[in-house]
Amino acid sequence: MRTQKHTISRFTRYTLLALLSPALLGPPTAQAEGADVEEITVTARKREEGLQEVPMAITAIDGLEIAKLNIQNVEELYGRVPGLFFTSAGGAGPNSDFIYLQIRGVGFNGGLEPAVGVFIDGMYMPQVGFDLDFLDVERIEVLRGPQGTLFGRNTQAGALNIVTRQPSDEFGGRFEAEVADFGTIRARGAISGALSDSLFAGINLQYAETDGFIDGVTTGQKFGASEQFTGRVNLRYEPNDDLKITFIGDASSRDFLDPGTVVLLDGDGRDRWESFADQDTDDTKDTVGAQLTIDWNIANSVTLTSLTGFRSVESDNTYDPDFNVSDQTPTTFGPVTESTSTPTVPIFVAPDPITFAGVTHDTELQQDFFSQELRLAGSTGRLDWLAGVYYFDQAIEQSRAFDIGPGIPFAPLYIRELFTEDRDGYAGFGQVGFRPNDAWELTFGARYSSEDTIKGGQRVLNIRDSVIFAFPTGGTAGDSNTSLLASASYRFNDDALGYLTYAEGWKAGGINRFPSRDNAILPYDSEESTNIELGLKATWIDGRLTTNVAVYTIDIKGQQVLTVVPDPGGATPVTIIDNAANSTSSGFELELTAALSEALTFDLAYANMNTEFDEYFLNDGAGIPTVDKSGDEFQFVPDQTASATLSFAIPLQWNSSELEMAFNYRYVGSYLVPNGNFNAALGDQLIVPSHNRLDFRASLGWDDWRATVFVNNISNSFDYTNIGMDPFLPVETAPLYVTALSPRQVGLLVSKSF
Repeated sequence: MRTQKHTISRFTRYTLLALLSPALLGPPTAQAEGADVEEITVTARKREEGLQEVPMAITAIDGLEIAKLNIQNVEELYGRVPGLFFTSAGGAGPNSDFIYLQIRGVGFNGGLEPAVGVFIDGMYMPQVGFDLDFLDVERIEVLRGPQGTLFGRNTQAGALNIVTRQPSDEFGGRFEAEVADFGTIRARGAISGALSDSLFAGINLQYAETDGFIDGVTTGQKFGASEQFTGRVNLRYEPNDDLKITFIGDASSRDFLDPGTVVLLDGDGRDRWESFADQDTDDTKDTVGAQLTIDWNIANSVTLTSLTGFRSVESDNTYDPDFNVSDQTPTTFGPVTESTSTPTVPIFVAPDPITFAGVTHDTELQQDFFSQELRLAGSTGRLDWLAGVYYFDQAIEQSRAFDIGPGIPFAPLYIRELFTEDRDGYAGFGQVGFRPNDAWELTFGARYSSEDTIKGGQRVLNIRDSVIFAFPTGGTAGDSNTSLLASASYRFNDDALGYLTYAEGWKAGGINRFPSRDNAILPYDSEESTNIELGLKATWIDGRLTTNVAVYTIDIKGQQVLTVVPDPGGATPVTIIDNAANSTSSGFELELTAALSEALTFDLAYANMNTEFDEYFLNDGAGIPTVDKSGDEFQFVPDQTASATLSFAIPLQWNSSELEMAFNYRYVGSYLVPNGNFNAALGDQLIVPSHNRLDFRASLGWDDWRATVFVNNISNSFDYTNIGMDPFLPVETAPLYVTALSPRQVGLLVSKSF
């Protein structure tokens, strides 16, 4: 009862703050022509609307701002977008394949499927392939809160919609080159134009490499080093005014050394960006995708849209689980060819003798994804409507090799796994918006979803070549849900819009990818949430100031939580997904843009988040509730995030040039992470302290040229986003290791448009 009262109290305070904050600035005024704050067009409701017209919490960053701040990937949105952060999938490994996005704390658990969907021009990107660079982007839209009605699966927390730049009707392009510290080189080119009166094409290419910023003392390599080539082709065919066909094909190949949690946190005054990890195997990730969109205006104000897409990702990622130098004495174990639980079943994941040394963890992933969506949308007077169907088919094959050589008390041992999952599903959805008059808009939406999962695979755990657990794994699971949305918005005048939204979120259950030491099926249930959001969007002072305020409260039932628990009778813990009973997230968000003068602009983004397990017990690996986590905060959820950007632009007399300067400050509050030490108490946690970083950019533009000098992390502060402990040593003596952010970096970016 105490928890419920505190939650209601927080939501009440946030609501009052949302209502009062704009009022403190005075009443809205009519927007004058030539307002300095330009509104961005978004497609959050599958139709083009002004950002301030949509009754929803949205952060939109256009291509000009992306270029000005040199935002190159998703990670650079943390802090800039209220409530957006990442989470690491527990014992699955601190590497990029198991990093997920979260919004407002929803999705912090990672699991096997994300809670924040990433979309490129409306097509869903599968889990492994989201960590892509922003290549010739027109704008980025971050939709906060459940988006299942229109965007579909895995959008319980929100959606990140990347809108690429469409081919131009006239020939033109852009080239840019960047050099920076740590041997960083990047070259990007884009060209587009008309091939005929009805066919238009665009090509984007990028090559990037960096030496990395973490010195590998043991291996001599640099952690964070990478080399990547990315390309995209965009074709648009418009034979008449009623038909548009768009094809997008892209591919990316990346070789890198994932930085991970490798930097020793000892504070002894040495070079802070050093690592003693002895794992130096290169990581790889190859992605290819294609999508075809057909927009057909079949009648007056009625459009049929077909979106067909395919994406395939191959990844190989290796890391050092103890983050340090380990005994490299080789050990050879014999083959394992027969199941220990069902002797007649052959085992093929360890068919030959295996020689291993040290401590290494390697995961290979192959993910193929296909989807088809059909939508029919129309508008008649005061009514906007949309209806559609959706189908997807996703196949994952994951192999894992975990080796622990001599020198560890319960070692040597190895784990060999092969996991396969086929997940498919379908959905029917619809949304209606009705405007009874010029002030009110009422929106109702619903989506029915059904997903089925088939799991297969094998696992071998071989301890000292004498204690062997070898078994096949498999099973099926199915889940369905109907989620609803209801929203009411009221336009006080041309410059102020208030809204109240109720939305239900859902993420399907499934079967654990990391099994225990028997052939039992370990399913987990679906996760559901109810979200209430109150917001106010306003424009002030003749259009020179915009403020968007939102408060929310989220109740989650059956929350999927990925955690590491003991495995009864064995030496190594097991990573599983379990369902917490109930939890709550509530918060306040503010976005502000001000044109202080014709030359000076200021942008602010702020989020305050409060999360809490209302009722959650960790089990002991045998399903027995052991540790009460009720009242604890979510992991990987900062209590506050903030970003402030001050930009100054002045015209120069030389060659009609312009000088732009921008300072960007970002703050991420402290948060909890799980303690992965095998000797730690069940449910033990570590704290990642808050950090703040200040960046600077100065850009000189003339004719079609632009030269930008940038300094990232001006103060050269040592910051980190994750913390871990040597998993094999006693907790009292185990050193701490962190995932370090980059030190100060200075660079030059030159671009030419034509």
